[in-house]
Amino acid sequence: MYQKYIIKVKNKSVIANQDVVINNLSQNPDLLKIERSDSKLFAELGMCKLPIEIIYMGNDEKFPTITIKVSSNSVDELESFEKVFNNIVRTDNRFSRVNCTFDGISEYYSSSIYAKLHRIERKGRELLKEMFYVSDDSEDLKKYGNSVDEIDKDFTFGNLIDAIFKKEDKKNIELIEYIHECVLKKKVPEDKILPKTIWEQLIFKLTKDRDLTSKDTEIELLLSKIKKARNSVAHCNKFSKTQYDSTIEDIEQLESQFDNIIEAIKLGSISVKDFSAELRGANNEILSTQSDVVKQYLDAYGVFEQDLLGQVQGSEIKWDKVPEEYRLHHNFYETIREKTDSEIIAETEELEKINIDLESPNTQDDLTIIVPAQEEGFQRVFLRDHEWYDIRIGKARRNKIKYIAGYEVAPRSGIQYTAKVKKIVPSDNYLGYWKVVFEGEPEKYDHLIPLGNTYPPQNIRYTTKRELDEVANNNETLEKIFNNPY
Repeated sequence: MYQKYIIKVKNKSVIANQDVVINNLSQNPDLLKIERSDSKLFAELGMCKLPIEIIYMGNDEKFPTITIKVSSNSVDELESFEKVFNNIVRTDNRFSRVNCTFDGISEYYSSSIYAKLHRIERKGRELLKEMFYVSDDSEDLKKYGNSVDEIDKDFTFGNLIDAIFKKEDKKNIELIEYIHECVLKKKVPEDKILPKTIWEQLIFKLTKDRDLTSKDTEIELLLSKIKKARNSVAHCNKFSKTQYDSTIEDIEQLESQFDNIIEAIKLGSISVKDFSAELRGANNEILSTQSDVVKQYLDAYGVFEQDLLGQVQGSEIKWDKVPEEYRLHHNFYETIREKTDSEIIAETEELEKINIDLESPNTQDDLTIIVPAQEEGFQRVFLRDHEWYDIRIGKARRNKIKYIAGYEVAPRSGIQYTAKVKKIVPSDNYLGYWKVVFEGEPEKYDHLIPLGNTYPPQNIRYTTKRELDEVANNNETLEKIFNNPY
């Protein structure tokens, strides 16, 4: 390996030829001495003796040029030479401009670090692929197959960082509404309900530590340093031993965290099924690298899916249970890689027009939401605080709900209290969830409407106040409303 430098002489009168250059470099022979041996030049530094070439060009020019090339099999020897050489030429006013034309030291450390950088990229890909596979319950990976294919194609280090570590920066209506509510109440938004990256959620699941601020800052700094080192290597910039040692330490630290997460998933300490929202975000981030058309589509589809999620029971959408028109939009999402830009643009326009409402028209004037409640929470929140919170409600229904009814679980197993809804605002606890504020105290039926011969509700249900009053007046059971007999 070698280092090569080029120097512009201030004036030929001060450095006239090669011999003068050699004398100038050898002014302090205890540090550096240039000697001839069998017509060849050698640079002596302590016990080191390195081959050196000194070429003086432009004998007839006023400002000659000098090139200096020093070779060694040891990077340590080249570093020692460079340190002494720089001290000499950069403090000698007879030399004007000095530049390293070939940086063999950086080449050595860049080559050595590249395998490590590749390894951390492959670790990130390993984590994403395993999470996609484990969480996709379809035979042919319908949900996340497109992203797995994209990772295997032109997936850059920047794409990897965005998929795993990037915070949500797209338009999020629920987040905007939550922030607006905080402003009205003059309170600081709680960090725990702000959007989280896949990495933050993984670390929380692994450590059970809700205070992720320091960890988040730590990982951002780590990634920033690794990415900076990678860019230096990729663009052939100077890369020293100090940078190499520091980057190795950073990579090993991040790789260790990847290994801990992957091992936890393998052992079942972390359930990938808990990361559906974060994986959808990563999936969209990966797919959005394709074009601005796809990015706009993914934004529209995200709003559509979140709104639909707010109207179905459970934490995920069972696509075989929703109307076919909604299934078709989901099918389009699963085959996005096969679509043309014009098809994607048309689908985006359709999604932006949708106002999801799964209820029949006769429920619009007195739509009532039924919420299952444990005794303690029911007494304290429903009956005393006159509110109910942390429930998902679809966009289309939020402005239509007029009443709320509390289903008291066993041993009571029935409904006796309803309340008129004053407003529905973002939850104070979780992003994407809502709080129902009552207009005055709850009203009480003269008897408990029993469950009857049907399954008790596990999540919110919808009915009308008119139908609920009719069941109460006729001494019927909730079987008529829940319509789910044994």
